Amino acid sequence: MNKSKKIAFYLFFIFTAFSCNKSKDADPSSATSIVGKWAFEAIGIKTDTKTVEATIADVKKIDNDTSIGIGRSSYDFKADGTFIVIDDNETETGKYVVDAGNKKITVTSDTNKDANGKPEVSTFEIVSKSNTSLVLGGPKVSKKNADGDFESGDEDQDSVTYFFGVIVFTAKGLDPDDEFAKAKSIQTIIKLKK
Repeated sequence: MNKSKKIAFYLFFIFTAFSCNKSKDADPSSATSIVGKWAFEAIGIKTDTKTVEATIADVKKIDNDTSIGIGRSSYDFKADGTFIVIDDNETETGKYVVDAGNKKITVTSDTNKDANGKPEVSTFEIVSKSNTSLVLGGPKVSKKNADGDFESGDEDQDSVTYFFGVIVFTAKGLDPDDEFAKAKSIQTIIKLKK
């Protein structure tokens, strides 16, 4: 997968794999589920003090390059525990499980493989959810290195988080360096709508 497609894919499967939750899983067809077809609404950065979101219109004000794929994606969670992501003519499929507390979603890709040739597995926080809105969060990073940069231990994760942070802060007229320096923790989010 080329870099721009990988970044676009990360908009949904935000950035890093965690181990699967071994607790009893929630029924994906339950009333509190995420079943349904969702469309991109905004990307965001959540720090320890605030959340900043940028819509497609916000991002296009600073860069009309659509190579990162935001806004053209649809995300369809089926009641049978499978998902389909369509981004420009590229389709991603796999399985998902929502934990019993409806706090996390673990996705296993049938399409993308990790460095060892195994299906990519990632877990994301369900930040908020309603009948018409779903906000998913990547890993929360709170460790800073000697230079003051956020560091999770996963270089790809850190690059993508920084990339989206720069986009979001700049699109909203904020100085990314100042915002990163003030934050004690940072999390990338994606907001979807039905």
